[in-house]
Amino acid sequence: MAELSAFSDWTLALLSRLFIYPGGLWMLIALLWLRLAVGMSTEYRVPSTEGRVLPTTNSVLGTRYSVLVRANLPALAAGWAALALLPLPGVALLPVPCDRFSLAALIVVSLALDSRDREEWGWTETSLSVAITLAAMTPVAGGKGLFIREPGIGLADWLSASAVVAGLVGLLPGAARDLSGAVRWLAWLGLGIAPLWGIQPAVLLGVYWVSLVYLVAVAILAGLGLAARRRGGTGTISLIAWSLALASLVAALLLAG
Repeated sequence: MAELSAFSDWTLALLSRLFIYPGGLWMLIALLWLRLAVGMSTEYRVPSTEGRVLPTTNSVLGTRYSVLVRANLPALAAGWAALALLPLPGVALLPVPCDRFSLAALIVVSLALDSRDREEWGWTETSLSVAITLAAMTPVAGGKGLFIREPGIGLADWLSASAVVAGLVGLLPGAARDLSGAVRWLAWLGLGIAPLWGIQPAVLLGVYWVSLVYLVAVAILAGLGLAARRRGGTGTISLIAWSLALASLVAALLLAG
């Protein structure tokens, strides 16, 4: 009976996360901002039922019905769940919090479901995704950071966040290409910049603080991504992301010892 009650409490706490914040309504607003920041000229591309990739409208978020109908719904759902389960400031706490392994696993599942149906999936995108996953998990190697927003932020945490940010710059074309990639990008950003969630100025609490961080971060990363694409620096971004990810892992292991 106690287990049933705990499951009921967990489900009720999850509903507001899925449909209001950070999933649902807040997620849609964040997707609109991401789309605007990346650029109105970039088209979303979604997998068709015949296995081909079809371009959609170049309006904000590609709001035609075909975007959602032809989207990779399993990949989109997994990314949505990962974003909704992030323990961000201002969100109702779950009776049993999700650890980094669970959150990273959901994003990786979304990635695997997406890459299976995408013809243009390249080595660089795969490499960046692996680097981001490694960086997001390195705090655990230091004996802490299993749960986001744990007290005590160190060098490994900041190196990990930097590696995730660098990788997300390289993944911006994927985020601009389809809805599942965009939702996954938002989830990775929330997981990667976990050190910031413990910093809450008195005048900017909860959802306002998170929204401000996302607003600024998306704008800055979109600008960096545009500059990198114009200079053809995708390989350099991958090298930076991997270097920072490995540095964070080394720092976590050394500090743990």
